Amino acid sequence: MKKWILIMLSVMLMLQIPGCGKKQKEKEEDTTGMVYEGNTLATDGLEGEPELYCVKNGTLYLLSAKRTDNEALSGEEQNVEDEEVPKEMEAEFHFYRTGIDGGSLEEISLELSEHENIKAFYVEDDGSMVYMLSGEDGIELRKRDEAGQELLRENITKSVGITEDNLVSRVVADSKGNIFVASSQKIYILNESFQPAGEVELKEEQYLHDMARTKDGQIVYARTENRGTGEMAAEVCILDTEKRNAGDALKGISECFSKGSCLMDGAEYDFYYKSGSGIYGYNITDKTGTKLLDAESSYLTSEDVRGMVFAGDNQFVGVLYDDANEKEVFSVELYTWVEPSVVEAKQTITYGAYGVSDSLIKAAREFNKENKDYKIEFKIYEGGEDGEYREMLMDIIAGNVPDIICIDDLPISAQQCVSKGLLADLTPYYEKDDEVNKDAFIPSVLEGMKIDGKLYYIAPYCTINTVAGRTSDVGKGSGWTFDELMAALEKKGSDVIPFFEEEKSRMLEDFLMSGLLDFVDWQTGKCSFDSEEFKDILMLCNRGVGDMEYDENQYMEYLDDMSFMFTDGKILLEAEQGVSLTDVQNIRERFGEEVTFIGYPNREREGSYFFFWDKTGIYSQSKVKDKAWEFIRLLGKREYQYEFFRKYSRNFSIPTRQDCLNMRIQAAMAEESYIDEFGNEVEPLEKGSFTWGGNEVKYGPVSQEDVDTYLDLINRTKKSVALDEDMMLIVLEEAGSYFAGDKDLDKTVKIIQKRIETYVNESR
Repeated sequence: MKKWILIMLSVMLMLQIPGCGKKQKEKEEDTTGMVYEGNTLATDGLEGEPELYCVKNGTLYLLSAKRTDNEALSGEEQNVEDEEVPKEMEAEFHFYRTGIDGGSLEEISLELSEHENIKAFYVEDDGSMVYMLSGEDGIELRKRDEAGQELLRENITKSVGITEDNLVSRVVADSKGNIFVASSQKIYILNESFQPAGEVELKEEQYLHDMARTKDGQIVYARTENRGTGEMAAEVCILDTEKRNAGDALKGISECFSKGSCLMDGAEYDFYYKSGSGIYGYNITDKTGTKLLDAESSYLTSEDVRGMVFAGDNQFVGVLYDDANEKEVFSVELYTWVEPSVVEAKQTITYGAYGVSDSLIKAAREFNKENKDYKIEFKIYEGGEDGEYREMLMDIIAGNVPDIICIDDLPISAQQCVSKGLLADLTPYYEKDDEVNKDAFIPSVLEGMKIDGKLYYIAPYCTINTVAGRTSDVGKGSGWTFDELMAALEKKGSDVIPFFEEEKSRMLEDFLMSGLLDFVDWQTGKCSFDSEEFKDILMLCNRGVGDMEYDENQYMEYLDDMSFMFTDGKILLEAEQGVSLTDVQNIRERFGEEVTFIGYPNREREGSYFFFWDKTGIYSQSKVKDKAWEFIRLLGKREYQYEFFRKYSRNFSIPTRQDCLNMRIQAAMAEESYIDEFGNEVEPLEKGSFTWGGNEVKYGPVSQEDVDTYLDLINRTKKSVALDEDMMLIVLEEAGSYFAGDKDLDKTVKIIQKRIETYVNESR
């Protein structure tokens, strides 16, 4: 612990000397020549959504489906008594082809019956097509020529022994006319007449994900294997069709895949494989995989990459989905290799973060398409167990500061970033912007984002850290002092504990998570950890028990016991790390009566704190601040926040825009479905209940009372959480000695005061 603190102190000292410190870690590979840019292909007249597709000789073959709802019909509707029968997913299929160099879609009839579903298909070099479908009579293979004339059909369910335990999902052919049909653990081999010719079974711990054909006509397949280490090893193997065995794993494939659609037929390379980071070509003779397309540099998500197929001549075709929208808007994109000189010609705006969302990746893709002179380039850092999240900090020390910085995971606080001059004042940008301006944000949220009266970052959403208690115990006030908290505890009796979390260190962490920096003035460097207020915190936490260790069963029993103490009134308060609108309802139900969100006790009686997520600022010395704002302003746009909450949860956390908060409240209160302002259907919250401490806790659409309580909490919260991990470590370490009885209170706070004051003044 002490060694780590000393390391960080030296790091913070180096922050005061630009260019001093560790040299920036060099990139493992240059991705300049792996950039692809997408252009949308014409899909006018396309019925349904693309499901399966491939490219042969410059022609895109695309199977789309209009699917019915996969809902269960009652026994009465199915003419079956007293049981619920699931309705089989049905679809209306359409098969198209079009040139990838342009042109309209040409539909080719497959003459399917009402209950037949296409499961897989492949296209031969001559344009003939083999497709596998499921129907009322099982699994069937069919072959038709380029003009659509059927050449062959065969039901293979009984002949190869397909059952519900080994459902097939892949079909491909080798250069000798053999057809290979695969389930998760078995590959069936058929001759060109669709008759059984053998099978290959994988080991029990192995699972097949995909198959493809090499450029010389062999079959490769991707599998994962559980090796008993808790991780799944990913491998690609050449199927030995002569000996009918699974074959050995190919070497040189270091990138791991975890889902289907990870292999593509060979062309210039023997075959192609995909991972979350990009697309690779593999040479069997050399046993090497060469990265051809870099997902990050091409602004593609891992799902985008997984949906791409090789089109030849440095091109890929993919179907990109906007899954934030319930309608799943899609586009068919042709991705073409970009000359490195073109990529390098644009001025780079670097975006540094420990991870970026799919929404940001897609936004960067659009930004780069629209800007001829600028491009967003993500620099994704990695955290580590030792010195977690220090990589970006070391770049900053070395003077390699990104133009845009997501400061969420930095080991220093936003206030510290400002005091060091790291972040640009964004207030002028907010004042000039027609859409992302001060009036667009919730007033209290905007106030919570300010540092010394100015705005240094933008954030799309936040949560609230606070403390809740029964109104009958804590009153109706909007805050309280430690004296009032102690008086409430004394009134309840000696057998009542302050928090649901009764361990000393856990209680202290609850206080530190929100109010630690209330005891620090970064402008003057003065601290107040030797104050009576901080002593009160330590004394209160010392009323708890020592740290406990449980196995899973013991911990569940502990939670059950605590829930009964909670409903019996033996726990005064509940610390809430992130209160959502539905949490307000849940908390009131669990307390069983009117609740006050009183907050943590302090002198100012302001003990509720905003915790901002995806906090994004601009480097103060960046040469492209105006263009950087042009990109990060999207985090404050109505459309971005709306889609973000639809994708992840309309009731999790708080959008920072007032209009988006209003839409979320409307959705949470709805008793019936409706169409919202963006044309999407909003379903009411699910109704139900669960047991807590012997009481039934109901949930569902929230009431006006819940909304009023929630808005009151938001509107009176003005502070924000300002975490500093190293400062917290100091407090927890020294407080541990006090909790163990090794040091008295006065000596403990003096040591904490001295250590943190030194830390602060060496870091300012």
